[in-house]
Amino acid sequence: MAKKLAAGTPLTVSQLTAQIKFSLGELFTGCLVQGEISDCTRSASGHTYFSLKDSGAKLSAILWSSTASRMKFRLEEGLE
Repeated sequence: MAKKLAAGTPLTVSQLTAQIKFSLGELFTGCLVQGEISDCTRSASGHTYFSLKDSGAKLSAILWSSTASRMKFRLEEGLE
């Protein structure tokens, strides 16, 4: 269970992600997100790095190569 920390207390990456998961995890179970693909690049390992954006915000994302190999289409710049 997450606990409130004193202002100015530094968090480790693990502590921060645990706090986020605790606070938001149940709210976003199985949610779908719609937006335009931008900044799309593929690594040598086959992973695809991209952003999903709309007129007001932008999210960074990764499509793992194992998932990409099962898709019927390829992510491309500008797709929605």
